[in-house]
Amino acid sequence: MKAQPHLEQSAATHPDGTAPLLRNALTGLRSLADQTAVLRRALSELSDLGDRMTRKAALRLLAQLDSFEPSVTLIGQVKSGKTSLINAMIGQPGLLPADVNPWTSVVTTIHAAPPSHGIKTGARFRFFDNDEWQRLIDSGGRIGELATRAGAEEDLERVRAQISQMREKSRRRLGRKFELLLGQEHDYETFDQDLIERYVCLGDDFGDAESVPSEQGRFADITKSADLYLSVAEMPLRLCLRDTPGVNDTFMMREQITINAIRDSRLCVVVLSAHQALTSMDMALVRLIANVKSREVVIFVNRIDELTTPSREIGEILERIIETLAVHNGPTDPQVIFGSALWANASLAGTLSTLSEDSVTALLDWAAVAARPVDPTRDPTEIIWELSGIPGLYQAIADRIADGAGHEVHQRVALGALNLARGIEASQKVSTFDPARKARITLSRTEIDATLDTLQQTALDGFDSTIARIRSDYADRIDRATKSFLDRATTALLAHLEAKGEQTVWHYSADGLRMLLRSNYVRFGTELQRATRQSTTEARTSLLLIMARLIDGSSDQLHIDIPPDIHIPPPVSVAQTVALDLQASWWKSWWHRTRGYKTFIVRFQDLISAETARMTQTIRSDLADDICVKARSVLETFLSDQRAIIQSIAAKADASPTELDDLLGIKGQKDRHNSLQSIIDSVSRFSE
Repeated sequence: MKAQPHLEQSAATHPDGTAPLLRNALTGLRSLADQTAVLRRALSELSDLGDRMTRKAALRLLAQLDSFEPSVTLIGQVKSGKTSLINAMIGQPGLLPADVNPWTSVVTTIHAAPPSHGIKTGARFRFFDNDEWQRLIDSGGRIGELATRAGAEEDLERVRAQISQMREKSRRRLGRKFELLLGQEHDYETFDQDLIERYVCLGDDFGDAESVPSEQGRFADITKSADLYLSVAEMPLRLCLRDTPGVNDTFMMREQITINAIRDSRLCVVVLSAHQALTSMDMALVRLIANVKSREVVIFVNRIDELTTPSREIGEILERIIETLAVHNGPTDPQVIFGSALWANASLAGTLSTLSEDSVTALLDWAAVAARPVDPTRDPTEIIWELSGIPGLYQAIADRIADGAGHEVHQRVALGALNLARGIEASQKVSTFDPARKARITLSRTEIDATLDTLQQTALDGFDSTIARIRSDYADRIDRATKSFLDRATTALLAHLEAKGEQTVWHYSADGLRMLLRSNYVRFGTELQRATRQSTTEARTSLLLIMARLIDGSSDQLHIDIPPDIHIPPPVSVAQTVALDLQASWWKSWWHRTRGYKTFIVRFQDLISAETARMTQTIRSDLADDICVKARSVLETFLSDQRAIIQSIAAKADASPTELDDLLGIKGQKDRHNSLQSIIDSVSRFSE
């Protein structure tokens, strides 16, 4: 037998409900927080053991650890329940307005943190600047751009008319403040649902703006992003949750902002509605997640409370999702979780008794197959909370953070801590005032600084040259891939014209180009990681030789760890919609307006070249720029940290016994050695 929850009993058990349920769901993240605490203690001890220079490096690593905020982006269909799901995930039903749909590309970001992090509750709303607005007016958004290239003047004018109508309503609502607000931001120390609705919610249709209350959606037309900061007692570590609008908006503005949000996150949760789980209308959604590693995608099928018999229908829905992803080259073997934000929020709010009869029927049907075996001591609310899918979703998120971003930040910080600890330990070899040892040291402080300056300049110049070569080769490959795709598409177009003539509309998939761009991007990332690793390894060799001369020893007795590889974000920008993806009326009208094979070929090549230019520009320049900056920063930080350690050793080599007491901070060589060994032992397990 399976447990079947009694709703009347569960509604009265936890009047507030939030704390015990949310705490239970966050068990996986708590384990990660415990590991972070171990590293924090080790770094705090290191800052006490070292001198001023190594203390500064230890505090920087500590700040890096404390600022770690893994991010999760929720994407999906309009009306799939993403906002209600986030409300449940932060344990605050009703915080974010869920039944309104902003027309704009607003991303609402929740920054949740435990009280110990000292993050104050507050909100920040940023507005589009005037240039962004003007581009929308001039071009009509992405749809306008496509229509312009296709010569579909009627479609373009219709889009522009919609934008102009929206702009005029915004002017009337905001008055003279309209232009003044563009490019600005509003900050608040507190917020509630009414405040959020004022900035991001205009209603289901922006054409109804005049029928909604005056304050609702007051700034919605011009709001670009909303950041909400929350102190959540049950949250064991900082967590960022991004709520994105659906990608299928009128002007395709949401698609681009969603692409940017996914790029900035390491984990993507795709929220689907149980009644509409990946249909032919969701190809833009499938294209997005096809460019993210399967391990970094979780699919949450929401609204199973609206199914008649979840126990039967869920298996069918899962089968359709897997089949759709396979056909369209989506993630392989994704983790799919079924649940209900409605049940979760009702559990948190203690309002389970108000669920509709159909929802209760679905709940009991799902409980019969999904709930754990009957335990008479279990609170029925806990059972319903599990059935809602929130605990399972959080466990999937925790597993991926622990394996991905969490592991990387722990590894990076641990390697830095190990290098500091070994540097402090090496400094002890010169900290005993020994005139004979001191006489054998062949580098003066001035020579050390000059040597380190030369080493740093040589390393960075060499790395810059390597980056330039890698980027040049990458750009050439992108150009060749684009030309190859265009040549194949042109050949296919000619074959179509010869076989079926000009009256039959021709369609051609852009997925071949996306695959070529993606594979070249992955190769570029791999080459950059290899170059960064090689440059830091070569620098390490030189640094060890300098250190050996300072301690009058052999470099073989010393050890410096190089930083882990940088993360290469997914190339989701190649998923943006282009003309070939659309079955729009203007594409058909473009086709029927074009006459003559030669004209077809020329106009088609011009159209597709312009359409793919933005896609290739993003991964060839914008993404590549960010990655190269991060790679160079890794090398610079590594050199800077090792410089501080070597200068610390040099200071001790020159010091008198009295000065050594001031430099070392802790007297007693044996105690220091034992403390350092304890630190090394505690952080070593994170460095692999």
